[in-house]
Amino acid sequence: MSGDDSLVDGQFVKHVRGRLTQTVRIFVGPEVNSGVDACYRLPIAQEVSRELIYQHNEIGSLKEWLVVRGGMLELPGEGGGGTGPGLEPLVGLTAADRAWAEQARPAVERAITAVVTEFIDNPYLHRVEHSLHAELFHFVKEHEVLSQIVTFAGGALSTQLVHKEWPETRPRPDKEGQGRGNFDLAILAPAQVQRATFRQLRDGRIEAPIVIEVGLDYGLKHLRQDAYKFSNSQVAFPYLLHLSRVAIRDAPKIEEYLQTLDAPFRTAYVQVDPRGGPVRYKHLGDDRVHTRGR
Repeated sequence: MSGDDSLVDGQFVKHVRGRLTQTVRIFVGPEVNSGVDACYRLPIAQEVSRELIYQHNEIGSLKEWLVVRGGMLELPGEGGGGTGPGLEPLVGLTAADRAWAEQARPAVERAITAVVTEFIDNPYLHRVEHSLHAELFHFVKEHEVLSQIVTFAGGALSTQLVHKEWPETRPRPDKEGQGRGNFDLAILAPAQVQRATFRQLRDGRIEAPIVIEVGLDYGLKHLRQDAYKFSNSQVAFPYLLHLSRVAIRDAPKIEEYLQTLDAPFRTAYVQVDPRGGPVRYKHLGDDRVHTRGR
């Protein structure tokens, strides 16, 4: 493990590279014993160095840069020692937020159904999963209720409701020391944004009521992990899309597992036989898996 130190805007900054991840810890004052303001954990592959950190004249600018590079703000208990004033409270869900999300769900489900139908008809339209995410993002934003631009508390800045790579609400115990992971796609309630500060958006400190996870060409283990992410973060309206066009040994077990996921889970599934056999699929509203010839 190696590291280096910087002084930015009068605050001590310590960068440490580990084996799997790296952290940038920002202290309240100019010394390491001044207390922790914030700690960001980043992928090891990201280019972060004392020289790049030192280019920033303001702490706010440095924090924004770290988030853009994939930095996740660690919460108390995540191993980051985050106990200082840098941690913003979570913008949770009110009854009104849940009611809005409930009304928005038909639009979300139409977008998901469009992606699933497209995959059944043309499973090789997308080479990689991230391309599927982009397509889903596009379909979601086509609906007026989901394409709103909302102003933060204070009235100066605004953001959209749909976000990709949104931080999980709570860190997973099996990822101890690695911070929070990300959800593929998250949708915020408008009133949440209106109650939130820019920092809370930047650090992912808003509890997304609607979240979508997409798995492409994975087996049962990945599906279980996605479901666990939802349960651990107590997502109000979780959607799981499990799509495959490769031969999966545990496909029957995947279909059995999907049947065990009760509300609030909503699931969609497509298994394309790469040898030209029938397609097995399940739309969000289906209670069983269907078969269609090719």
